[in-house]
Amino acid sequence: MRRVRPHGRRIEAAGLDPEAYEAWFASPLGRLAGRAEKRLIAGFMAAGPGGLLLDGGCGTGHFADVLGAGGARIVGLDGSLEALGYARAKARIRDVVRGRVECLPFLPGAFDQVVLLTVLEFLGDPRPALAEAYRVLKPSGRLVVGWLERRSPWGAYRRFRGLLGHSSWRRTRFFSRAEIEALLARAGFEGLRTGSALLGSFGLVSGRKPGPA
Repeated sequence: MRRVRPHGRRIEAAGLDPEAYEAWFASPLGRLAGRAEKRLIAGFMAAGPGGLLLDGGCGTGHFADVLGAGGARIVGLDGSLEALGYARAKARIRDVVRGRVECLPFLPGAFDQVVLLTVLEFLGDPRPALAEAYRVLKPSGRLVVGWLERRSPWGAYRRFRGLLGHSSWRRTRFFSRAEIEALLARAGFEGLRTGSALLGSFGLVSGRKPGPA
């Protein structure tokens, strides 16, 4: 089994509220949304047995079951120690690392797949995170990005709540599919593939780092 070799310093980062996050997915609407999102995510997983997958911004590890369904070993990264505690205890992610997606503490080419689920929305600039994902992927490795679609019913509702001062959405940047695809293309990813769930409110796009098949 390959060893993940972190380098550099651990970085303090603002965290999410793990209890509130898990409570949302335990609600009737949250269960419905979670099932739809996991069905979509399952079709984008490429790392199989013996593969190494980075769940960047893993939070509580809520999606670990579907990310690891193909047999890949998951490394969960998040800025919140409390969230990582949840990920280790509840999602049974053995390898957890505290850090930021804009400055990944891993060597180049370490991962077969990198997943960033609803992470880019909460960054001041998403480009460093995409550049880091590209760096730590092997040639032909795949990146999967999940985002909250701006041009959707839920996107409009969340943007409205942000305008009213809701702490979770006030500083969130909502993207369109075209914007996400353009960001991945500029970062060097090719062979883009997209999908959506929940009336288009949750989107996924995957891209391949160039290299031999």
